[in-house]
Parts: sequence; structure tokens; C-alpha cells
Amino acid sequence: MTVGADGPRRSSARSLQVTVTLSSVLLVIGAVVAAIVLGNVIDAARRPLAWVVAASVIAWLVSGVIDIFARRMRRPLAVATTLVALVLLEVGGAGGERATLGVETDRLSTTLPAAARDLEARFHVAADFRLAERTQAFVDRLHDRFGTHAQIIGAVGSLSTYVVTGILTLFMLVYGSRFVAAALEQIDDPTRREALSAILRNASSAGRLYLLIVLAQAAAVVAVCSVAFYLLSLPAPFVLALIVGWLSVVPYFGFVLGGFAPLIAAATRSHAYTYIILSVLLVGFQVLDVTVVRPYAERRSLRVGPTMILIGVLLGYDLCGFAGAFFGMTILVELWALLRAMPDRSYGEPPSDDGGRPTSPPSSPWTDGLAGARAPNSDTS
Repeated sequence: MTVGADGPRRSSARSLQVTVTLSSVLLVIGAVVAAIVLGNVIDAARRPLAWVVAASVIAWLVSGVIDIFARRMRRPLAVATTLVALVLLEVGGAGGERATLGVETDRLSTTLPAAARDLEARFHVAADFRLAERTQAFVDRLHDRFGTHAQIIGAVGSLSTYVVTGILTLFMLVYGSRFVAAALEQIDDPTRREALSAILRNASSAGRLYLLIVLAQAAAVVAVCSVAFYLLSLPAPFVLALIVGWLSVVPYFGFVLGGFAPLIAAATRSHAYTYIILSVLLVGFQVLDVTVVRPYAERRSLRVGPTMILIGVLLGYDLCGFAGAFFGMTILVELWALLRAMPDRSYGEPPSDDGGRPTSPPSSPWTDGLAGARAPNSDTS
């Protein structure tokens, strides 16, 4: 609207017109239908997809163990040793582990809530925290997954799962690297192909080494805690040790989280020295983790914070249960390693002081092998 000598006048303006055509309507409807169909296909194929993801992750980790053994022996012998050890561990430990988990989980589902109620009666802080309610919810979920009834039902379909996953794992071990190489060959530019290959190689090596170090620590913690909890006469020592070992993967305070379950279970014991020994053991593990294991893992591979581990564990658990928690953590760690392996692109073509050639970026272990990725942007005259 404009104001003239004779008063305000309405200016002409174009009105916004939206034309809905038949093709646009069909396109929107088709996109919605495709999204629904794709979601239903993914939901229906969740189990086969989970097998493929599990087999790929296991093959990727096992290949790292083979590489470690191959430094001290011939590679065919390293492959055979690793596969035999994996089969013996799976077959030999599956039966005893299932029986032990079922019996101890049933025992823990009754003793742990009783201990939590006893602590609530003695300490107002525990009552304000609703310790008994939270403990009951935790053991109910644990019982539904690892109790004797769940073990019997799970044993029916576990054989086919182990066979299919084992075959897929062997297939990925043999042909996985060829799949990656074939995918990289689709890139025509050799400079880009070599740069991407270096990124994937660095990320895979760093993420896998970090996970192997963390898993080795978790296995050692489970072994030591199982013996310690058994000597302290705690109920379900193996299950409690598994809880501590599994939560030890969380950096910097994993042992604090995992230590709640054995400390609550210790309420069934009237001896004060049980709490003292447990506290010293858990604090000692946490100090060792912070001062030795994590610095070693960060020097050899990469640094991963607790938030990323917790996000991976919670998302994976929400999708596929306890196994999904492990694979969710693994995938997120590898994605983080991939981001860390990316070359620094912030240097681009910075102007030099004399207006001549661009200054070179500082040397970095992640970018030294990727100099070709910046070649197209550099002055080649």
C-alpha cells in the first residue's frame, strides 16, 4: 500500500497461486506408500538383517584377532587357530553358560529385590531413590531374558541361529574384503579411490583395536569377579560378574554402574568386610581402567567418551535386546572412528603471505597418507 497526494492507494501485488497437478499428487501418494512398504519390509526382515549385521561385526572383530596372531605365526595357521578357538569357546561354553545363567538368574530374581527392600528399611536415601522398585524392574527384565524358562524356550531356535550366523561369519571372513574392494573400484578417480581406501583402512584398524582392548578387559573382569564373588558367597556370582564386566565397557564410570548390583546383593550378608572387599575391588578396577587401560587404548587406537558408548548400548538394546546393545555400541564406535579418520579439509587453499603458493597443512598421522585427496585443489604449476 502506498500513500499519495490524494490519500492511500492500494498497490497491485501478485497473489501466491499454488497449482496442484495430478502428477504431484500421485508423486506424494507414491512416496508415502513406498515409505510404508519399506518400513514393513525392514520390520519383517529384522531377523535376517540382524544375522547379517551380527555376522559382519563378528567377522570384522575376528579378522583383527587373526591379524594379531599372524604377527607371530603364518597366516593360515593363525586363521585355523582363531576359528578353532572360537568354535570351542562357543560350543564348549554355550551349554554350561546357559545352565548357569538360568539357575543364577532365577536365584537373583528373588534375592536382589529382598536385599533392596532391606536397604530401603535401613536407609532413607534408598527409599527416596525407590531402590526396591527399580531393582525389581531390573531383575524382571533380566529374568525374562536369561531365566531358566527363557533358556529352555531359546534353546529351541538357537541351533539354527548359531548355524546361520556361523556360516555368514565364515562367508564374511573370506569375501568381506573383496566386497569392500569391489565397492571402491566403482570410483573412477584413482586419487579419490586411494583417499577413501586409506580412510576406511585407518578407521577400521582404530575402531577394531579399541573394541578388542575393551572386550579383553571385560573378559578379564568377568573372570576375576566371578571368583571373587564366589569366595564372598554372593548369590549368582557369575551373573553379577557379567553385569560388572559388561558395564565396564563404559569409560570412566562403568565399574561404578556395574558395582550397584553386587553391592545390593551383599546386603544379604551380615558381615561388614564383604562391603569393604567389594568396594576395594570395584574402586581398584575403576582406577586401573582410568589410569592404564583407557590411556593405552587411546594411544593405540582412538578416544571414545562415555556418552557415545551409552547411546550405542541403549539404542541397540531397545532394538534387539542385550545382543543389540553390543552391536549398537560396536557400530557407533566404528562410525566415530570413521569420522576421526577423515582428512582435515579446513585448510583448502589458504592464502600465503607473499600471494604465491598456498601454505601446506601441518603434518598429521591421519592425513599424511591422504595427501592425494587435496591434490586437485593445489597449485601444480
